[in-house]
Amino acid sequence: MPSYGDPGQPYGESPYGNPYEANPYQTNFGGVSPYGAPPTPAPAATPHPQAALALILGILGTVLGFSCIIGGLVGIGGIVVGRRVKNEIDAQPGRYTGRSQAIAGLVTGIIGVSICVLATLFIVLAIVAGISNSNF
Repeated sequence: MPSYGDPGQPYGESPYGNPYEANPYQTNFGGVSPYGAPPTPAPAATPHPQAALALILGILGTVLGFSCIIGGLVGIGGIVVGRRVKNEIDAQPGRYTGRSQAIAGLVTGIIGVSICVLATLFIVLAIVAGISNSNF
């Protein structure tokens, strides 16, 4: 039977060292890597919970602008909520999205209040013209 030579190390120690030793290239549990940790992605920005409300109030203010009081009040609500939401989004741009909805609510709220004011002036002028032209 041919001899294959000395098998080197018997079943004892591995040539790669003890597998249970601490590896200098891996972090300990809860430790910091010597090469820096991979960057963690920033949390995704969420839509502002009231951005859609500002848009809805602004649109309703524009649609209801001809019914003087209701359209004006809803439009004012769209202006107030839209401005507040826009300021909150500008204060924390990485946290919230929906700035365009807030601006659209603000603009449509202004349009709704303008329509309400113009409709009220038209009604008042019509009443004054009707009273001045009446023959008693």
